[in-house]
Amino acid sequence: LATLGAPFYDEDLLFRVVIIDCGETQYLGIIENVSVEAELIRPSKSGTPVRQIYPTVLKVRNLLYLRKGIRRPFAVRNVPRPQAKLYLATAERLERFFPPERSGDRVYLGSLRGTDYRLPLDASILTFANTGLLAGIGHGKSHVAAQLVLQLHLSGRKVIVVDPTGEWPSLLEG
Repeated sequence: LATLGAPFYDEDLLFRVVIIDCGETQYLGIIENVSVEAELIRPSKSGTPVRQIYPTVLKVRNLLYLRKGIRRPFAVRNVPRPQAKLYLATAERLERFFPPERSGDRVYLGSLRGTDYRLPLDASILTFANTGLLAGIGHGKSHVAAQLVLQLHLSGRKVIVVDPTGEWPSLLEG
């Protein structure tokens, strides 16, 4: 549960990257659902049910965690403790998970929603022969591929595009 300092529309929160602070451990997550006015009924010590209403509940998919003193993030194996502090991610907080000095061979896909943080990708991994993009129909695979090709080209890498559908000329114009 989180209290946000400013009012947000529900759609402004969807797919925003968040940091969950648990003291020694921080989690990186993404908001995947926003439920408005949730009701929680729980038993009290006396046995009578206690009704609590929360105006907004965020469902967060935990992606990575980072322990204090360790420079590399890890995949999440457990969930943050309940009532942990949740913050909308800022560029400063994101740099803890993705330090800019990690590799000089980077390309940038774009900025994460709600931040000015440019998402770094390792160009040496992207140019490996077995790279692929997977997503559902209409979820932006072609757009992401065009952005990656542009970034790789601007970084001086050679790129070959096989285009059996003929859609790349329109992607490159945009």
